[in-house]
Amino acid sequence: MTRLEREILNIKRDTEKIAEKDIKRLAREYKKSLADIRAIVLQVYTKYSDDDGELNISNAQLINEMNRLDKVLEREARRIGLLEVGLVTALLTTTYKHSYYKTAYTLDKGIELGVNYRVLRPEFIERAINVPIEGYMYSDRIWLNKEVMMQRLRRDLINHMQSGTSVEKLSRKLSKDLGSDYYNSYRLIRNETARVQSEAQEQIYQDSDSVQSLLFDATLDDRTTELCQGLHGTVYRKDEPHPKIPDDTHIQCRSAYIPIVEGWNPTKKRDNLSKQNIDYPSNFEDWKRSNSIE
Repeated sequence: MTRLEREILNIKRDTEKIAEKDIKRLAREYKKSLADIRAIVLQVYTKYSDDDGELNISNAQLINEMNRLDKVLEREARRIGLLEVGLVTALLTTTYKHSYYKTAYTLDKGIELGVNYRVLRPEFIERAINVPIEGYMYSDRIWLNKEVMMQRLRRDLINHMQSGTSVEKLSRKLSKDLGSDYYNSYRLIRNETARVQSEAQEQIYQDSDSVQSLLFDATLDDRTTELCQGLHGTVYRKDEPHPKIPDDTHIQCRSAYIPIVEGWNPTKKRDNLSKQNIDYPSNFEDWKRSNSIE
């Protein structure tokens, strides 16, 4: 593995680590929602169980209790949905900026010509992250997932309480339902992060005169799909059609494009503001500060 390849892949790993913090926070919120819903369900079972511990609830009583549970489901779906939209929006913004500037920095320090990067404006970032996939923005998919989650929970609550299912069994079912939606959220975050990270690097590659070709690099282990294994090592001219990651590969794709740059090695930096070659800053943060990049 060349140094350039290693540094480009490290940028991808950095964004994955950033995403992991938000994923863990979301997991905690799902656990809180499950605990709140279980508490209300336990109250229902305590209220309507007979001496043998069997649930004995009439249709009228069930309708009344479901009205109360519906409010809890709606509250939790909205609470998690708002949190998830906020987390993902902030995460994608950070991912795009980090990937764009860090890739520019990595290329810029190894070639004399420099990279024609731009100082990212908020509206440019917003356009980059708000890309519809099959007609839906990421925020649309989040709310659709929450609607499906709420319908599934409501259906299972009614069916299990009508049939007199034990509170323990119903509790496990609720955990499975919420776990399914959490996995959808996990997958969405991973996929959107990969997409935005790839888009940011693609923009830098297109803006750099020194990058002429792109090498498809797959993570070759027992989790790599046959598609990515087959694409691994394929070289594309940057101006010819090439598979977008992950749109044209698959959900949660770990592959990346490595720029092919002749004679890449650390050297002076081209300051795109002064148009002068300067001694390269010792680290990425210094480079950002020298160009007034937030």
